[in-house]
Amino acid sequence: MRRWTFWEWIAYAGLYVGAVILAIDTGFKLSPDLTAPAFLHSPWWGFAPAVLITFSTGVLLLREFGYSPKDRKPMAVPALEPLGDKAETPTLANEAKQERVFVGENVTPIYLVSFFNDHTALQASLMTKPFIGKWMKLTGLIRDVQASDFGAAISLRTKQENGERGPVILLNFDKEWSDRLAILRRDDAIRVIGEIGNIITEGLMLNHCELVE
Repeated sequence: MRRWTFWEWIAYAGLYVGAVILAIDTGFKLSPDLTAPAFLHSPWWGFAPAVLITFSTGVLLLREFGYSPKDRKPMAVPALEPLGDKAETPTLANEAKQERVFVGENVTPIYLVSFFNDHTALQASLMTKPFIGKWMKLTGLIRDVQASDFGAAISLRTKQENGERGPVILLNFDKEWSDRLAILRRDDAIRVIGEIGNIITEGLMLNHCELVE
């Protein structure tokens, strides 16, 4: 009995109560002088022992053949897949804002193009490679506004300190800027930020540009 589980005790209690009911019922029938309680005259009273004994016997048989509520396997719950790869990725503009690294104020278009004046194109490309992907702030006058593969592009007028024409600067804006760029005019002064995309002998290109106040 020390190793009995909850279900063995339930079965034993059922058998015990069933036996007690049979004994009480038989006792009152054999002793007509005794007055039986009213609930003993209920027709359900006669079925109570059979129900309890049947239930208890069923519990003991199930336990004997190894069944246990612990053996029940929990209902399988579909595994939830992480949203990491399937979640919406941030837009390129949002990514750029999080990862922007700006070059110093002394890194100007003229400075970057100057690498190509004293070195071969291959050497200059290697020397300017660390600047690719960095961001730059520029101020200048609009030379032209035109459509581009990005959405729209602005070319700036530049001059060197000696008054000669400076390097070509092409600013590529994403498509969401097209409507705003459409109302700009030649020689309008603008301030922009952009990602350095390409540096060549003639000038440089900035991508994902934005107008700033």
